[in-house]
Amino acid sequence: TTELYGTEDGLNSNSIEAFNQISDSVFIIGTSRGLNIFNKNNKHVKTILKEDGLSSNHIYSISKGLELGTFWIGTIYGLTYFDSNKNLFKNFFVRDGLSHNEFNRFSNFKDKNGRFYFGGVNGMNIFNSDDLLKIEPAPKVMLTNVQYFDGKLNETIAQQTDLNSLKNIALKP
Repeated sequence: TTELYGTEDGLNSNSIEAFNQISDSVFIIGTSRGLNIFNKNNKHVKTILKEDGLSSNHIYSISKGLELGTFWIGTIYGLTYFDSNKNLFKNFFVRDGLSHNEFNRFSNFKDKNGRFYFGGVNGMNIFNSDDLLKIEPAPKVMLTNVQYFDGKLNETIAQQTDLNSLKNIALKP
């Protein structure tokens, strides 16, 4: 027999764009209106939107991550890493090294070595999840030169030595 599920059952759209499985009875469903986590046993649907952490509500593709309950989600605006166990989201865009922010439908794949492939409107992105997910500490800020205009002397003053020993810098109009 065929079972049908749609908006009358709690899904946020009848137009399914992407689909994957979390467990035997729990599915992750992508639509143009966000994600649905659907439990087939109790028919419960949890909707996840951009406001919850997605890069966009328009989902094009879903790949299972390397750890159980994790997913890489290609959208119309960015790539989202989603850990369904921790309800954790991390979004990636061109500024993070992607070829473009818009991905295409059905253009995702995970190879046997755990590398992910996502096709977009400007080529293909190939990555290891550890490379994108690693957290690098912010670099230390180091002043190498400070310049200011001294109105009384009518000249620009530059200081290039002992800048790291400065405790404060006061800026006045």
